Amino acid sequence: MKPASRVIFILIAICAVLKAASPSKPGLWSHIPMFASAGRIYDLELNPDNPDEIYANPDNDGIFITVDGGRHWEPITDNIPDRFHRNNYVNIIVDPLDFKHVFSISRKGQLYETQDQGKSWAHNINQGHKDGRAPQFKWVEAFRDSHNNLILIGTVPNSGGANPGFKPGLYRSANSGISWEYIDLVPESFDKKKGLLQEIAFHKSKKDIVYLAGRARLYISTDAGLSFKLLKEFTFESEDEKLKIFQPMFISTLYGPDADALYAAVSIGGSDTQVYYSPDMGKSWQLRQDSINKTGYPKGIFGNASSSSWTSFFEVDPFDKNHLIASSVGSCESYDGGVNWEFQSWAKRPDAVYADGTIGISPHGGHNADNHVLKFHPKLQGFKVKGCDAGIMRKVKDHQDNWTNINGDIPAFLWYSIVVNEFGDRYIAGNTQDVNIQTYRYGSWDNEIGYEGDTIFINPYTNITYFPCSPIEKGEGLDFFEQNMWVISSWGCPRTAVNYYEPSRLLISFPLRIDKKTTPKHLYQSTDYGMSFSRVPNLDQEVYASNISRTSEPLLTIFTRKSIMTSQDMGQTWQEQLYPQYFKAQGGTKSVCGAVNPDKPNEVWAGARDGKVIASSDGGKTWNDLSAGLPEGQVTELCFHEGSAGDLYALVKGFGIYYKAENAKEWILWNTGYPLIDFSEIRIDYPSQQLLGASYGRGLWQATLMHPCERFYKNGFAIQQFSDIQGIKTFGIDSELVTPDYYNYQWFINGKEAGSNKPILTLGPGSSTGDKVKLKISPRRYPDISTESAEIEIQSKARALDNHWDSSLELAKGCFVDLGIVELFSANEDFTFELTARVKGSGIIAGNRRHFYRDAKGWYLKVDDKGEVSLFLSPRQNRNLSKTTDTPKEQAFIIKTEPGKLIFDQWAQIAFTVSKTGLAILYIDGEKAGAIQTDNAGGTLSLNNVLRTTLLADPFGQKPIAGAIRNVRIWNKCLSSFNLNLNRSRLITTDGLIYYINFHADRALEQFTNKTARIITKK
Repeated sequence: MKPASRVIFILIAICAVLKAASPSKPGLWSHIPMFASAGRIYDLELNPDNPDEIYANPDNDGIFITVDGGRHWEPITDNIPDRFHRNNYVNIIVDPLDFKHVFSISRKGQLYETQDQGKSWAHNINQGHKDGRAPQFKWVEAFRDSHNNLILIGTVPNSGGANPGFKPGLYRSANSGISWEYIDLVPESFDKKKGLLQEIAFHKSKKDIVYLAGRARLYISTDAGLSFKLLKEFTFESEDEKLKIFQPMFISTLYGPDADALYAAVSIGGSDTQVYYSPDMGKSWQLRQDSINKTGYPKGIFGNASSSSWTSFFEVDPFDKNHLIASSVGSCESYDGGVNWEFQSWAKRPDAVYADGTIGISPHGGHNADNHVLKFHPKLQGFKVKGCDAGIMRKVKDHQDNWTNINGDIPAFLWYSIVVNEFGDRYIAGNTQDVNIQTYRYGSWDNEIGYEGDTIFINPYTNITYFPCSPIEKGEGLDFFEQNMWVISSWGCPRTAVNYYEPSRLLISFPLRIDKKTTPKHLYQSTDYGMSFSRVPNLDQEVYASNISRTSEPLLTIFTRKSIMTSQDMGQTWQEQLYPQYFKAQGGTKSVCGAVNPDKPNEVWAGARDGKVIASSDGGKTWNDLSAGLPEGQVTELCFHEGSAGDLYALVKGFGIYYKAENAKEWILWNTGYPLIDFSEIRIDYPSQQLLGASYGRGLWQATLMHPCERFYKNGFAIQQFSDIQGIKTFGIDSELVTPDYYNYQWFINGKEAGSNKPILTLGPGSSTGDKVKLKISPRRYPDISTESAEIEIQSKARALDNHWDSSLELAKGCFVDLGIVELFSANEDFTFELTARVKGSGIIAGNRRHFYRDAKGWYLKVDDKGEVSLFLSPRQNRNLSKTTDTPKEQAFIIKTEPGKLIFDQWAQIAFTVSKTGLAILYIDGEKAGAIQTDNAGGTLSLNNVLRTTLLADPFGQKPIAGAIRNVRIWNKCLSSFNLNLNRSRLITTDGLIYYINFHADRALEQFTNKTARIITKK
């Protein structure tokens, strides 16, 4: 299969899987797969008899198994009867004699055991603890002693918290966790400089020999872990006290005739290391590498970083005692017994195994960073598997340049937060741990630029997604806010609020890291569609949620730690109402959560700790406790389902998602189909009428809402007749609301369908006065929801055309014309856009999309400084700069003229046509200047945009041109060169003309809407 064909096949397969996975019943969760996946892998276990069979633990969120080398994965811990214990908080504990015999210790400290690879589980209750808990280990292993007894042994890092009743140190169980024995060590293991137990290793042939590594102390047991003695305390000479701080030590034992030998890797200070080798079970030692004293490799072996208790490994090849691999973030590899090392960058992108077994690019993991575990296969030479934050990686040869991702369909992504679009094509974006930004468009996922935990937010009108920590376009990074004053908190959760009647206004509460301990969430505002932001004045409170109502007089509502605040002047002045005393806020970036009914802004809800949700119907003056049925966890998210009768969804940390109908007395658990207890965020995706849940470790999920409904337009909404130009009449929705473009449209005349998927209905001279027009709309992804307008009668509103040729509007550079929302560029209908202008330099002549390449949808006309005119057409929302493939910056269909085609400071007619089949032609002064076939996608992709159509600048006021405009015309047919030339000096025919402006020095009256076009001066 050719590479291009393979990519197409993979995308088709992904789309089919997504379609099949979509839930059809309310509240039934299904995973939105990402293939090949990524996500932090904490531990791995390889079947010594079958290299295709592997266990994986994705960041303590359950144990998964593959039996086909990583193409498909299944969670075995999801069969544990109690859903609160289906995670696996420590490493994978496997019986060395039976790969099907596995132990799992949950986040709540309960131990479960399976002997049939997860088909059934037994709950092993610790009889020595009042709550039956097992210790919360840092690491725990299973081994068989010389009498073939199964022993569990593990290290506990601290007491308290998750370990009540257990002190730090070493614990051992000989009865599968029914009881645990504390093992005394001398000197004590929790000495902060040299103790703090890290790793357990076993002699490969002498079953009772167990090694235990601290930071500088190495212990040995000769009685299967019943007692330990100090084997060696590693030291080194330095006058610098900072260098005497030891990092975690890692040890590795050898196989076969060298089984008495072991390696130890000691980390000192920052990234410096020492590598020791003992041929005789620690009786004698050889120093192989010492970066401080310049012995062997001059840097630290853990990828030139310090070793860590959770990101590092140090392993020896079972087939070559001189082959070692060590890693923390980056990796190093030695082939001479640890003296010299080769550095391997963490930024190397892996390949990936796909569902059909083919190898392609890894679409989601941008690197191999934060390596946690590596296992050599004990019987298959050269075969090794590692777990890192980009997933599970496999190598089958030494000195191979690249790893191969075998994460398959394992849902292991660590989502911090997600955002979804309000308008346009379905779009989801999220920030993840270590594998950059993930975006979902047109049924497939991609990996975008943006480092781990980048705080992202979305402009819901334009689908522009901002990655403040990783700016990739000028004006889209740190300079959004207050320059040089702070560092953005990578793991914050931004919240946006939009004004649907004034789409240029956008509000966002954003966490800023003022110092190492505080991340206050200030409120910022934009009045230019998100091009720039400034702090909302007169507000020193941290803001955790916000809303702008959809009432005739918009009301801004925000939720702070102690109160709800409202403003009728967008933040200039505030009214404050305190929460009741029993309502206690939490700390951090999710101190409280809030929801508002935007149609009735006095209806508000707030959630915080102790499972408390409070409600008010008078804007916070009085409150009711609405917590019945909720567990006593922190309520981190509240979603009010707009358009419903009053449905609420609440995310309770550690317990799951709960639902409450308007008049219900109690909340009910809403987790059907989702196996674990934690989501990090939930969002309502209105175009698809689904609730999205982002989990920290189990990927992204979706569930159909309880009562799918229309959000913006109720039955009986108003439509209006816009115009009657020479017998051609146009109709559209009568609303000041910016209409989302995720609708299907069906127009009816006297009950018979008259047009579909057209936001504007155009009728020819054959329509009759008194005929009745009605519109039916439904979301594209949820056509079962339908809303019908009231009927209106066709009226004769013929208006004489202003056909004066010599009039024009002169504009200085920086001034541009805003025509408003002009949704006349339908996918399944011919159209022509034509204007006559005199431009004085390079820039944007006209368009309804911004000139930036990223996230753009729509069209624009541009001229460069050599007079070359370009037409950019983007029927799809563009992808961002991808970390996966070499995505072109500009993904539009582009028609370019030859240089000098447009002469500056001379009048010219500039026009383009797009047919219903997608053929686009550009004309200059009636002469064809170029053509291109665009992506019509079966008549579903239009060039309409939620942004306004503008002249002499893009809708953001960027790339302005000084010049003059005589007229703008839009036709519902493709004009020919003959027709365009015929109408250049005077409008001869109006057949198909549906939009027309003749500009004058003092006004620009749109004949289509009978409104005056706005003249904007960019500050």
